[in-house]
Amino acid sequence: CITARRALPELQNHKLPTVCHKLKIALLNHHNANEDALACAMIAHKLRHAGLASMTWQQAKSYSLYQKEFFKKA
Repeated sequence: CITARRALPELQNHKLPTVCHKLKIALLNHHNANEDALACAMIAHKLRHAGLASMTWQQAKSYSLYQKEFFKKA
């Protein structure tokens, strides 16, 4: 995720298990959609509250809508 890359540049990679390990987030069943989504939400929460992520909810929503429109056209 771009936010993790910007907030945690020291990591060897920015795959979900690596970021979870760094932030001490339990990832019990990787590649399970619910578990991965929960882990991503927890990462965003931790980074936001640590002051390492600056995207607001409105910016995230706008970006998400942009992505949906982009992939519709493809």
